[in-house]
Amino acid sequence: MVVVGSNPATPTIGTMTTPLALYFHWPFCRSKCTYCAFNSVARILRPAEERAWVQKLKDSFDWHIRHVLPAEGAFSTPTSLFFGGGTPSLLSPEALQTLITHVCLPWNCRAESLEITLEANPETLTEERLQAFAQAGVNRLSLGIQALSAQDLSTFGRRHSLEQALQALSWTKNIFSNYSADFLYGRPNQSLKSWRQELSQILALECPHLSLYELTLEPHTPLCKKLGNTLPRNTASFLKATQYLTEETGYTAYEISNFCQLGMICRHNLAYWRYHDYLGIGPGAHSRLCIGGAKKALTAYSDPLQWFTSVQQQAGGIEETILLSPYNSLIEHLLVGLRLKEGLRWTQLIASAGPALVSTLRGSPLFQKLQEGHFLKITKEGLRTTSKGRAYVDGIVKNIADIFPKN
Repeated sequence: MVVVGSNPATPTIGTMTTPLALYFHWPFCRSKCTYCAFNSVARILRPAEERAWVQKLKDSFDWHIRHVLPAEGAFSTPTSLFFGGGTPSLLSPEALQTLITHVCLPWNCRAESLEITLEANPETLTEERLQAFAQAGVNRLSLGIQALSAQDLSTFGRRHSLEQALQALSWTKNIFSNYSADFLYGRPNQSLKSWRQELSQILALECPHLSLYELTLEPHTPLCKKLGNTLPRNTASFLKATQYLTEETGYTAYEISNFCQLGMICRHNLAYWRYHDYLGIGPGAHSRLCIGGAKKALTAYSDPLQWFTSVQQQAGGIEETILLSPYNSLIEHLLVGLRLKEGLRWTQLIASAGPALVSTLRGSPLFQKLQEGHFLKITKEGLRTTSKGRAYVDGIVKNIADIFPKN
């Protein structure tokens, strides 16, 4: 258990009003997967290097506390802390505990009051290491398995075997009550029938939370260069089958790619999809913060050394800060909110973009056509995608964006 108190060297925050999610990006991996377009580099740090990078994460966090959060807005005690990457499970448990303790200081809060998620690759784990992560304050594990096929794991450049993945899952199950497993579908040469069979095996593992993503070929990745356009094209059928089988097994398909047993929704990711405020720390991390009634977008340098130098120079690692227009806030909110099964309320959209844009949206003929085509369900309270529309969220929002004149 991690219990923290006051520390005069750390800035503190006073009265808070706005929910906040925290994200820390650890950009280092042992090797890059062939499909990966995330901001990561293949590099193993020595203990002294790890300490230096952890210190810079703390310094960047303190800079944001001093120069961003209290300057123009008031934020409530964070509800979640997420360590992503990269491979943050390469961090030592001691380093994680240092970061968790440091994050709690400005709010004088207890770590166990937060949902604290660690992304982990199976080959980085042992039973003892998982226990140490839990003792450090991690209370939710996100395990990147990706496939129950040894051949596909090899194609993806994953460093773990299927046996290692299942062993890591068994250890996780004994140590964490809250955990998730990630898998990809729509893989090279994968038929819908084979995915349904594999998904049945995945569901039999009884993970409290599953993230089931469609594989996309990102430009310039080794897998894209190798395969070109050879992925299955009927991905809407894959999504439909995934939603049906998970819900038939007792999972809630609460977001396009995320499924949970009762009460096991990921609190952190829900903050993104509900367009709540979140603060990202680390190379390439993004933030969205409501300041003066509008969203401010912060982007950190993606290059780790550039980011490190910026933090050293007391600039927080930030490359760009933009005050989003009401139009951009509306489009962003729709992109994330329509991914949720619950959809979003008109009052939420009005808070993001103002009544004028929302009124234009509601009165447009195209908007009504999307409802008549059974892509959207529109009520007095709000809107959501239908099961049919959930496969086409990006296209739906692109069409909605075209309703408005471009400045």
